[in-house]
Amino acid sequence: MSRHLVPLELAQLPTPPTPPAGCIAVYAGADGRLHRAVPGGAAGPVSPWRHTILPADVTVPADKNYADVPGLGVDVEPGLHQVQGVLTLTAVAPVRVATGAQLLGPTASLVAIDTWLHYFSGFSEMHPAFYYGSLLGDLWFWLNPGEAFRVHFTGTVTVTEPGTLNVQAGGIPETSTWPFDAEFEVYEWQVNGGEIAHTDTVPQSGGGAAQVTPDGVTETVTFGQRMPAVPGYQYRAAAWLQTTEPWADAGFAVRWYDGNGDVIREDSAVGAIEAGVWVQRILDVAAPDGTVEAHLEARMGGTPPASTVLYVDDVTWAGFGGVVRASAGSFIAAAPM
Repeated sequence: MSRHLVPLELAQLPTPPTPPAGCIAVYAGADGRLHRAVPGGAAGPVSPWRHTILPADVTVPADKNYADVPGLGVDVEPGLHQVQGVLTLTAVAPVRVATGAQLLGPTASLVAIDTWLHYFSGFSEMHPAFYYGSLLGDLWFWLNPGEAFRVHFTGTVTVTEPGTLNVQAGGIPETSTWPFDAEFEVYEWQVNGGEIAHTDTVPQSGGGAAQVTPDGVTETVTFGQRMPAVPGYQYRAAAWLQTTEPWADAGFAVRWYDGNGDVIREDSAVGAIEAGVWVQRILDVAAPDGTVEAHLEARMGGTPPASTVLYVDDVTWAGFGGVVRASAGSFIAAAPM
């Protein structure tokens, strides 16, 4: 017994039919193309989906900026489009990364998407769209190295000029900050050669700062904190400093320790400081091989007297250099409506 495919023949209709509520009518229009009609009279040609699928994993930098996922975009013409897509992102970094995804439309185009469906570790949420001109969504999750999350997005998009809908991804490596607005933050740090206190009289910003009063006899007074670090990873260490008297040797340093507690290397940004003036010291350095821990340290060299008080505020410890991986099989698809 054989089977034969019989071509479907549709008569051309000069005007769109009116389908029942909840139905869509597909018909042959006067132009010889398939059209569809919905209740209420809206009609348009039936257009094939345009889609792009990632054939292999690709990476984007986790450098605090969004970047196009290479090869994951779809061309669109002006008009209303239905959009669907899936993006799976994995954090590839030795520290936690805030990983994000967004869909970006043609420049200066008015776009809007109905809903994103966001999956993470088996937990799902419905996220309404954000409306930032051509920005279609902005979602972030903290991921440990190797963890992944998946974004499902679907909805309608209105495009006002030809262009491309691009899927973008990005990441922000974990950053630690100490604004010293609260008193307890000051006592999380350790002082050598003096006493520490919280002050709200001279903050560089916010509501407070750390105050280090030298004991007058110790050479090199320090105010420090230990942080985990990863070999080869790029870090920025920064702090704002002020002293009550001019001092020739005031700055910020990072000492790198190995697993045995031995110092591998020290990097520092030091110099003279004027009395009563806030100065920021910044270090952009890579952790040396063998690093397990970094010791951040505000310091005054020499033997400062008790009258030369050191104020410390807005300390930052930030990592850079990781990437976010978009998995093969991620896709974006769009079809005119």
